[in-house]
Amino acid sequence: LSRRPLTTRHFDIDVEWFDRRRTQGKLYEFLSLPVEERLRMIRKTRGGGSVPKMYMDDLRVRAASGRLNVMCGEAEVLFHDGNTVHVQIDGSTHTFDKIVSACGHRPDCTSLQLVGNLQRRWPVPIHGGLPALSQDVQWAGLKRLFV
Repeated sequence: LSRRPLTTRHFDIDVEWFDRRRTQGKLYEFLSLPVEERLRMIRKTRGGGSVPKMYMDDLRVRAASGRLNVMCGEAEVLFHDGNTVHVQIDGSTHTFDKIVSACGHRPDCTSLQLVGNLQRRWPVPIHGGLPALSQDVQWAGLKRLFV
C-alpha cells in the first residue's frame, strides 16, 4: 500500500549530495536557508519518496503472479483481533496477517510522548511536523538536551 503511485529511483536525493567534493558546499547552502525553505527543498527533492529498482522489479513479479496486491490509497487500522489486523483502505476493509511499515509516514513529532511534553513546556516552532532544532539538534537552546 502506498499513498501515491510508486516511483523507481536509486536515491531520493540528487547524487551530487554523495560526491565528497560537493557535499560540504551543498550542506552549507542548505543550512544557510530559512527552515521553511529547507522543508520546501526537501519535499521538492524527495518527490514523495521512491522504491529502488531491484525492489520494484520484485514487487512487479509478485503482483503479476497474484501473490501480491499493490494498492494506492489511504489506510486506517480498524482493529486487531490478536491474529490479524483489519484495515480500511479507501472505504474497503482488508485483513492482514502482518503489516510492515516501510516509512512514508507523515511526520508529527508531538505524537511522541516525550517530544509532546517538551513542546508543551519549552515550545519550539514546528515545520512540516518536525521541531526546529539547533544545528546540533539541541532543543530550544536548553543545555544538554539533544533530540
